[in-house]
Amino acid sequence: MAADYTAILTGPHDPATILFCVGELLTNTALFPLAAGLILIVVLSLRSRENGPRRLALFGLVFLCIWVAMQPRLYPRNILLLISLGPLLLHAVLVRRPLRDTQIRVIHTTVAAGIVAMVAASAVFARDYLRYDVTADASEFHRFTWYYTVFVLANRNTSATSRFLVITYSGHSYYLDRPYRRADPWLSGVVDWPRVDSPAKLKSILDSGRYDYVIYDDRDWSEFDGGTAMASSVKSAIANGILKPVHESQERLYTSRITRVFSVSNVYVLKVAREPVAPLQIRASLKASLSAL
Repeated sequence: MAADYTAILTGPHDPATILFCVGELLTNTALFPLAAGLILIVVLSLRSRENGPRRLALFGLVFLCIWVAMQPRLYPRNILLLISLGPLLLHAVLVRRPLRDTQIRVIHTTVAAGIVAMVAASAVFARDYLRYDVTADASEFHRFTWYYTVFVLANRNTSATSRFLVITYSGHSYYLDRPYRRADPWLSGVVDWPRVDSPAKLKSILDSGRYDYVIYDDRDWSEFDGGTAMASSVKSAIANGILKPVHESQERLYTSRITRVFSVSNVYVLKVAREPVAPLQIRASLKASLSAL
């Protein structure tokens, strides 16, 4: 499981994937044109005649090479590690020779415009946080938190001792204020899903863990080890009455607060069916126990 999770974040070392990820990095909406600008200034500064800027640029180049070697997926936000290098190189390039007054005014104007743009952008990006500071409306703020409404519904409608098995595609399950275990095949090893090939085995796991409810995101889990077996066993358990749906909702799972991009997923709260033991069975079991003593 750990190896699969690491592989997703790292990515494969094939040229086609690396080129695709470089393109994603350079065109990333949240970082454009910062990423492209940092890489460009590192490359241009390698041609500097002065040792200082050239050494700084060489350091930046080494960082980029190590990044590609360790994580060809090029997770975009890691480019921010170069952000302190950019201004140093830019300053070194600009002060190589005396600047005319016109050039100084252009630089000052550009910097001032950049500061104003950053402040304005920060206000836009932080609008949800500012709204929360004013209204204290947690439900509106948390509409971007995956599965938040499902967790709140479970908190409000189950006893404090109810035990949950949570199969969702996010680490935000801490909003569920109940005893629970994560069991998704991506981030959790609680259940060895490849071995769960029948509803009876799933029932055994639910009974041994004394789970009362299952929160299940009905998505395509096939890319994860055991994901197909897990989805099949859950759906078979529902069909056999082992799991009984008590709530179903279409959750908007936002991938960006800024752009409001989201996907929709069906999420179920499933109650684990407990078959009552008949009185005669109880007496027979008790008699057998006493006989053994």
